[in-house]
Amino acid sequence: MTRVVESALEAASPLASDSLMLIGAWCRDILHRALGHDFDTTATRDLDLALGLSSWDAYRALNAAFRKIGHTGLRYRIADLDVDLLPSERLKTHKASWTRPPKRAVQRLVLRGDLRGLAPLQLSTGRQIRIPTIPGFAAAKLGAWLDRSVWGQTKDAGDIALILYWYSQSPSVQDRLYDTTTGNGILIREEADVPRAAAHLLGADVAGLIGPQRLAELPECWLGNSTAQVGPPSSPDARSSSAH
Repeated sequence: MTRVVESALEAASPLASDSLMLIGAWCRDILHRALGHDFDTTATRDLDLALGLSSWDAYRALNAAFRKIGHTGLRYRIADLDVDLLPSERLKTHKASWTRPPKRAVQRLVLRGDLRGLAPLQLSTGRQIRIPTIPGFAAAKLGAWLDRSVWGQTKDAGDIALILYWYSQSPSVQDRLYDTTTGNGILIREEADVPRAAAHLLGADVAGLIGPQRLAELPECWLGNSTAQVGPPSSPDARSSSAH
């Protein structure tokens, strides 16, 4: 990952390291190990980086510097790794001389230049990029679920289940449940079932992170809602690459 970040920064001078956010499976595995868990998660080979940018200049430079692979318009070969580059909605304008990458539900819900729910991640070079907190990662996976479940794809369910496991096993979460008024209320509501109470607390943390406006968007996006408007992805690859 460090080589990918260094290659990207060298290729795109407008790009700052703290505008890069690690998402997807690599993010999941870093959080998993940081929480003290050592059992294996789902294997993956590609890397996902979200770009929080104020203009298209850096993305155009990356697009020109690296070989595009696959059919999604998002995947590049960088430092011998397959890397998905996902621009956030801070990118307001684009020029007709190149193709704007397709939007994803995860972008609509999470990647809007909002730094809440992010933490610094220090690389071996001393540079810092950003990584979601656990509620931030949960919000991203819910966005990916909304993006893919309409096509019958359930790959994000495993990650959501893993996040629920993290919360159920977390000493800090249990401290919040047993030692705070809010936590006590959740425990009472869930009849002292700790895993259910932990899931309830995770939901509350995600709701507090994404805010009321984005929270109100969820029912409209949810599968089966008659008001949802979901268009087909650009290709079979596109259906499986928005967030890993």
